Amino acid sequence: MSRWWRAILSFLFPALCPALLPALLWAQVQRFDFEGDQEVDREPEHWAKIVEPSQQYYSYTRTGISDQVSHLGQRSLHFSVLRGNIGYETRDYLKIDPDRSYVFEGWIKMAGLTHSQASFVLRLFEKEDPSSLVGEFSPPFTPAKEEPGGWKQYALMLNNIKSTVRFIKIRCLLKGGDIAGDCWFDEIVLVEQPRIMMESG
Repeated sequence: MSRWWRAILSFLFPALCPALLPALLWAQVQRFDFEGDQEVDREPEHWAKIVEPSQQYYSYTRTGISDQVSHLGQRSLHFSVLRGNIGYETRDYLKIDPDRSYVFEGWIKMAGLTHSQASFVLRLFEKEDPSSLVGEFSPPFTPAKEEPGGWKQYALMLNNIKSTVRFIKIRCLLKGGDIAGDCWFDEIVLVEQPRIMMESG
């Protein structure tokens, strides 16, 4: 849970012990901080490169795990740009409940890029099958969460999810015509919003 969300919950529920707050209220669906990827300059363990000719995801861009730049910890997913589009998607379909709400957070840093745009995309599926895609959402940049080191937070709340949706996949994308530059993705988190049960008198 980010410091931002922890502060909000502490304000809303001051009577709860801060140490117990995350366990009581939040269910983490998935977290990608790339700390488990020990091989620098290698492909990320839980991600697959997107290959979609119709979307023009082609590139000479070099990709891999960086131990030189990170938002927190020591590693991040790094794109060394050499023109073209590049994208990665989670290998696994992440299980979600359409009756619940979810919060997505992720961090992006770009350097030396003029025309290229980096983004996250959340893709909703009815089954563990690409053909069952029912919707896509791009979390917007959160202006208040830009840090001096160039890292920007992107966040989105998913609610009122279609009743047939059962899975989600996350994409890290970079599109544009820059011939040089760098882009990093880090601290990608999907958490389930708290469900607070009120006891009847």
